[in-house]
Formats: sequence, C-alpha cells, structure tokens
Amino acid sequence: MTRSLTLPSLAACVACAALSLPAIADPQITKAAPDAKPVQSIKLVLSAPLSVEQGKKDGRAVANALSAALARPVEFEVVAAADLPGILASGKADIGWLTALEYIAASKTNGKIQPAAKALHAGLPFYRSVLFTTKKSKQLLTPADLKGKKIAFVSETSAAGYMIPHRELLRAGVSEADIKANGSFLGDHASVCRAVIEGKDDAGATISNDKAGGAIAGCAETLGKQVNELKVLAISDPIPNDVFALKEGSSAAEFAALRAALIDLDKTADGKKVLADHFHSDGFIPAEDGDYSPLRDLLK
Repeated sequence: MTRSLTLPSLAACVACAALSLPAIADPQITKAAPDAKPVQSIKLVLSAPLSVEQGKKDGRAVANALSAALARPVEFEVVAAADLPGILASGKADIGWLTALEYIAASKTNGKIQPAAKALHAGLPFYRSVLFTTKKSKQLLTPADLKGKKIAFVSETSAAGYMIPHRELLRAGVSEADIKANGSFLGDHASVCRAVIEGKDDAGATISNDKAGGAIAGCAETLGKQVNELKVLAISDPIPNDVFALKEGSSAAEFAALRAALIDLDKTADGKKVLADHFHSDGFIPAEDGDYSPLRDLLK
C-alpha cells in the first residue's frame, strides 16, 4: 500500500494514519572479518501506518536490502508518524522513509535534507485523493452536496484520507463546523471504505490511482467487486509517492549510493520481491525537492 496519504505508505499509501507509538529499534547485524575495522552503521527511520508488527517487518526487509547494496550495516527504528519528520530534520537518523506530507514537514524544519528517490506504483510516481459515496446515493453529486452529511476520514495526518479532501470540502462551501460535527476518523482506508458501503457514513475519503486500483483504489482490495457500487464526487491533483531522504550533511557519495541502491532494486528477483512485499511498489526513480512544491502550494 501507499504509505500516504493516510500515503501514502513507501507504501502506500499511501495515502496513511499516524500512530502514537513508542520507538522500536531493531539493529541489523553484519559480522565483520576478524581484522577488519568496525564499519559505522546507518540508521533508517520509518513509521507504521498499518501496525507496529508490519512496520518492523518492512523495516527489517528494507534494512537488509540496503545493507547488502551499500555494504554497510543498516539498523532501523519504527517511530510515530508525527515524530518522523523531526527525527530526520534534527539529524538523529541518517535516512528517512517518508510520505509526501512527512517529507514536506521535515524539509520545512530543515531545508537541507536531501530527497534521493521516490516510489513508483503501477509505473506512476504519484497517487491522488478521492471523495466518494455509493451509487445509490443519487442526491450526492459533488462535494457541495455533503453539507450535513456524515463523512469518514482516515486520520488528521493523512493526505489522501483527510487533509486534501478537507480543503476540497471547504472550497465547495462545506463549513469547518460542519466537517467537525459530521466527520469521523476511522484509522485506515479499509475502515473508511467499509463504513461507506455499509451505510454507516454517507461519504468517505481515500486513495485514487490513475492505473492500478482505479478511481477509488483505496477500496479496491477491501471491497473487491463491491467497489463498483461506489462513485466519485471529486478527485485531487497528483500527490507524490513515498520518498527516501537523507539527513543534512550527508555526502555526495552517500546520496548517490542510496539513490542507486533504491533505483537498482528492481534489477534482481530478490529486489523485486522486497519491492512488492514491503514497498508495495514496482520501483524507484530520482526525487527532487521541487516534486513536492505543488502539494506544498495546495496545503497553504
């Protein structure tokens, strides 16, 4: 999934929901030759949009893959999504695996962190947010029709699952008071989809993809064929996928090595398995800070 927006995350998914989690460190140990000098380890930080257990599995697999590619031991730490930007911005970790929103927050605090590579999902470096309802709700045609209606969101820190649709609702004339009174945060995209299809909420916000999963991609896996019972009310402009970024002060060689390691993952069978199982991605491409400018402007 996209680690997003409520995004997603690398993964998806994107999206993506923030968890108040204690930090969980899990070092990856590489044995050195008896006479070799100790090699300084690299610290990777990531959040856990699905669960602590899944975050540890993803972190361990990614750390192992990077350890092999960079020829240096990589240890990882699973942290609360709200804490992740500050940890990378302050230099307490070497590499961050961040959603687009987390990267924007980190770069706002420290403009010298370096985005190295961003994920591709179905060949695309972005996803979108969608406001949706059921086809049987014939009176609901646009976001403006959601005044006084119950709306399911993912979390307050999810780009696709709240922040962007929240702004769309305000632009459509739905008041902040109305959104607060009738909106609810359900924690993940699957719960949002179920709440709408079961009639517990009138509308919801989730992930949309131009390719895999379609216009209401965030519900495709959870609802299966029932996703065809849903309809779109509004779709956002593109949101960049998850990104790997380095702390301030990282050398040009470290930057180039990380970028190459991520981009080359899809060149081996083992790398493709890591991409599919833990990044929910089919590859990486170079990332630049300017890739996130449209989202920054949208969130102003």
